Amino acid sequence: MLNRKTQSRMIDQLGLFHTSDRLPISSSPLLILVFCGLWSCGTVRAQIPSDPAGSSLANSEPAAESQEVAKEAIEPGLTTIVLVEGQVFDPCGSGLEASDVLLYRTLAGDEPGELLIQTKTKEFGDYSLTASEALQGRFLLEINQAPYATFRQIVELNPNELPTYVAANIQGAISLKGQVIDHLGNKPIPGAFITFTDACRELYATTNEHGRFTIEGLLPVSGSIAAKAEGFGREVRAVAAQPNTHDNGENSQVGPLKKQTQGIVIAPDAKIAEVTGETSAPQPRSDDAPSAGVDLTIRLKPERIVHIQVVDDENKPIHQATIEAYNREHDDFRMAISDENGIATIRGLHFDAKQMELRITSDKHVSSVGFDRFVEMPRDINESSHKYTLQRAGSITGRIIDANTREPVSGARIIAGDVTVDDTPRDWSNYKGEFEVAGVPSGSQPVTVHMVGYAPEFVMVNITAGVPTKKTIRLKRGKNLRGLVVDKNGDPVQGAIVETGLWQGQETLSLRAMTDDVGKFTIPDAPHDEFEIIVYASGFEEKTAWVAPSDAEPVKITLEGIAASASVGTSQLDLINKPAPAFTVTTSEGEKLTLSELNGKAVVLHFWATWCPGCVADMPEVISLHRRFTNNENFALISVSLDFRERELLDYVEKKSLKWHLVYGEKSGAQEVTQSYGINAIPALFLIDPDGIIRANVLSANQLADQVQTLLQDRDEL
Repeated sequence: MLNRKTQSRMIDQLGLFHTSDRLPISSSPLLILVFCGLWSCGTVRAQIPSDPAGSSLANSEPAAESQEVAKEAIEPGLTTIVLVEGQVFDPCGSGLEASDVLLYRTLAGDEPGELLIQTKTKEFGDYSLTASEALQGRFLLEINQAPYATFRQIVELNPNELPTYVAANIQGAISLKGQVIDHLGNKPIPGAFITFTDACRELYATTNEHGRFTIEGLLPVSGSIAAKAEGFGREVRAVAAQPNTHDNGENSQVGPLKKQTQGIVIAPDAKIAEVTGETSAPQPRSDDAPSAGVDLTIRLKPERIVHIQVVDDENKPIHQATIEAYNREHDDFRMAISDENGIATIRGLHFDAKQMELRITSDKHVSSVGFDRFVEMPRDINESSHKYTLQRAGSITGRIIDANTREPVSGARIIAGDVTVDDTPRDWSNYKGEFEVAGVPSGSQPVTVHMVGYAPEFVMVNITAGVPTKKTIRLKRGKNLRGLVVDKNGDPVQGAIVETGLWQGQETLSLRAMTDDVGKFTIPDAPHDEFEIIVYASGFEEKTAWVAPSDAEPVKITLEGIAASASVGTSQLDLINKPAPAFTVTTSEGEKLTLSELNGKAVVLHFWATWCPGCVADMPEVISLHRRFTNNENFALISVSLDFRERELLDYVEKKSLKWHLVYGEKSGAQEVTQSYGINAIPALFLIDPDGIIRANVLSANQLADQVQTLLQDRDEL
């Protein structure tokens, strides 16, 4: 069965209708049968050149009989036939624009023959190879674009079938060759497992008997390489792949297919350059493992072994506790499960590791909130044991029901505790309204329930270790808190952030909003009683107020301006085509960035927050923008987060694998740069050209891609 798109495309090719006369396919079943009959009867087959292996399409002439049949089958004005179509992707899955797509005849052994057709991919990597006549037989499809390796595939063309579709995921043209050796004995280590990681993928290899490995398909980008082997600590290095510069430019990029006596030249030679870590200069080693041809030497030290025992408050071992361990110095994350003796063993840690951060969790015990425990490594030995205690916990079971109808409420979120981070004990009610929150500490514990369409509910529950406590919680229909934020002159404040604070003596409400262009905001499903709100806005002092939903006038909040400074009062739009305000920020990786250091680059400055729905909706476009230009050394992306809760932000960053510069927090400079750029609404994106001039201020990343491309092309042409 042909889908509608396929049927429509086939009808277009046969010329059965003018566009203005086309009817919906679904309303013309008889027409489809007739159409399929025409297709199977070989109307287009008559366009096949009489000698498929002969001259090019431009010189080939169909027989007179074929010409007559073609005239009957093809509508006047239709001069092209789609032979091959598809899309070209980079290793991250983004479409590649301006790739060369070529179609060759094949000779014996599928060697390339005459070049027949060529084109370039469009903005999203899509392409279409067309001709005035159909082709039949085997052909060679080739796709080229520096710095990627040439993609080649044999395609079978048949005019009686739909155009061949080829999705080409092309890889890099650089190879990494390395060797792993014992740090102490300078001997090669066979069977070591190697992982190369860049912005969007991982490549793997295993060392041979000489400790050698090769990883193919790399791009000229920065990444990291990790090596691990039995009995050794895991070693991680930062590396940057670079094209080989010793070819005098002859192979500086992958060009059109070249013929040689041996076949096809497709990729330049390449090398790997270390940017951090120990020197890769080879050390003396055995004759059977020569150092020639090694780009990178990785030395492994003996492993550290850590035994962790988890017990309860009665010193009984806890079986199947989950231990998550992170060594920040070497960016090494591990996970282990305790055995019947409560012991988990973590092997292969770096010998030089000094400390590990731990998160220990167990369903029936009070689990860690974050990585709140630490292992200090002894310096004189490489194996150590450590003991940690988890308090026995209770649980809360019960039902969530509608206060008026007594009907069960499904999908409600129940949180136990005075914080709302991911590690807080929680559950969601099922279709019967039932829930069970495990791992709740003993004593009087606050419980907060959230559900769309209902007001939040807060109760205190007495918990006993090892005993389930039953509780039925009734939800009332919610109200909306409407508000207005103005300055001292009564003018509306756009883009002010409104966040809930204390409620019932706790900070578990976690509701947020932002004012619109007339200063209004709405917090849906707010509590019926009073709660605290905190209002932030660029250029104004923070304001706190106690409020409650009301059917009368909206809550009015008046903000006081910050003491005058050069940045206060700046509008986002006022900055267009003007020099970008200078800034110095500190990224989440501890790196200092100044705008002056980025001169000569196209810089995208991105203001956002995880609590902002528009920012979250636009994040896939920001990720796509980064992937498109991540390989260009003259492009930089800096995201300035306005988040208040670090854990929620970092969890989001990890989940989405955001790999570019991230700025957040009081000491990062985020607040200062936000004020300098007059941010009154997010998301906001600024495009700064290589001369430091702001060229665009937009609300969505997809509006910047073409402008970034133009800036980079203009720079390359200088």
